[in-house]
Amino acid sequence: MSNSEPPVTPRAERIATQCVCCRSENLKSSPAVLMPFVSHRAFGSEPVVIDESWGLTTIKQGTSYSVCRTLYCDYMLDVFHNAVGDLK
Repeated sequence: MSNSEPPVTPRAERIATQCVCCRSENLKSSPAVLMPFVSHRAFGSEPVVIDESWGLTTIKQGTSYSVCRTLYCDYMLDVFHNAVGDLK
């Protein structure tokens, strides 16, 4: 790293605001679903099946997956994801 580059300062945002490669803030974002095997391997979470036993009347029954965002850096032409769940 040259002396002219600003130091890297960790941020506490839950959704990335900079490219993971070049720190550019010129990102495009879209909602996505993290594939179950990645979610399990990376975060230890698995899809859950929401059925009538949950007692929820306003949520459709079915399988719930981990939500994330797909981010694209215009400068690096890099695609990466940003998990949105509980990242302890």
